[in-house]
Amino acid sequence: ETTRERIQDGIRKYARIVARARERGISESDNRDLARAMLGDMLGYDPFFDVTSESVVRGPYADFLVLPNSPFQFLVQVKHLSIAPHAAHLLRMSGVNTPRYTSWVLLTNTDTWACYRLGVGNGRHPEPVFRVSLSEGGSVEEKVRLFGLLCKEGIEQDSLTRYWEEYRVLNPGRLTALVLSEESLQLLRREIQRQSSYRVDT
Repeated sequence: ETTRERIQDGIRKYARIVARARERGISESDNRDLARAMLGDMLGYDPFFDVTSESVVRGPYADFLVLPNSPFQFLVQVKHLSIAPHAAHLLRMSGVNTPRYTSWVLLTNTDTWACYRLGVGNGRHPEPVFRVSLSEGGSVEEKVRLFGLLCKEGIEQDSLTRYWEEYRVLNPGRLTALVLSEESLQLLRREIQRQSSYRVDT
C-alpha cells in the first residue's frame, strides 16, 4: 500500500467514523483518542513512539507532541467535534508564549485539520498555512495532497516546509504588499516616465 492509497482510504474511513461520532455527540476526550488513531492509521505515525501526550506539552499548549525526538516536531490541539478550529484558539501560543521547540501546530476537531506556522512576524503570531476537511467540499485529490503534507513521509521529505515557503511567496496579501511597496512604485514610475515621457507625481 502506498502513502497516497493509505491516506485516500483513511479519508473515506474516517469521514464515516467522524460523521457517526458527531451524531453520537462524543466527548472531547474521546475525540482526542480519535485524533490519535487518525495520526497513526491515516498519517503513518507510530502512536506509541511518534506521538506523546506528556504533561509538559499539555495544558496551555496542546494535547499531543508529534515526533518528539525529531528535529521537526509539531503540536496537535484537539477541540470538541462541535467546535470549528479557529486561530483564536492559539492565542496562548502567541508572542512571548510561542513554544521554542516547535514552529508548527495542527488545530483539529478530527473533521477539519488546520495547520498553522507559529511565531511569524514581529508579533510572533500563528499564521494559517492551510486547512482540510474530511466532510466539506474539495476534491479527494486535493485532500490527499494536503493530508500528504502532514503525514510522516511528507514531514520526512520536508514537504510541509516547502509548501509553507511557496505559500509565503505567493500569498496574495504578501504579493499586494510587495507590489505596493515604495520601492516597487518608484520603479513603476520610472518605467512609465521612460516609455511615455509622462512624469508620475509622487
